[in-house]
Amino acid sequence: MSIAPDPQADNAAVTTQSRPTRPRPDEIRNEIRQSLRLLQRLHTEAGGRLEVRTTHTALKFGLNYIDVNRASALLCVQLYSFDVSGESRPIFALTLADGPWFETFREQAERLWDSSHPVSSFQP
Repeated sequence: MSIAPDPQADNAAVTTQSRPTRPRPDEIRNEIRQSLRLLQRLHTEAGGRLEVRTTHTALKFGLNYIDVNRASALLCVQLYSFDVSGESRPIFALTLADGPWFETFREQAERLWDSSHPVSSFQP
C-alpha cells in the first residue's frame, strides 16, 4: 500500500513536507507525478500487487504499511521534520509487538487509506 499527495491538491497539501529550500508547488507536483510514474512501473512489475492511492490531505508523516493482514505486519513511519536538509527524520519501524504505538499508526494508516482515492491508471 502506498499513499501520495494528489498532484492536483491545494498548495497546503502539496507542500506539507518542510524543506530548507522550499520548491514551488508546481515543482512539487512534478515530483509527485514522477513518483506516481515510478510506482506505476513497480505496480506492473509486482503483477498488480502494489496498491497506490492519492489524498488531498496535508500529511504530517509518511507511512509504509507492509503485510497488513499478517502477523509479520510492519509499519515504517517517517515524521516530517521542520527545516531539516536531506531525508526527514526520525524514521522508525513498528511491529505488532509494539502494541499501542503500532495500533495508533495502523489506525491512522487505515483511515487515510479509506479516505484516499485509487490512482486511476493502476486500475485493471
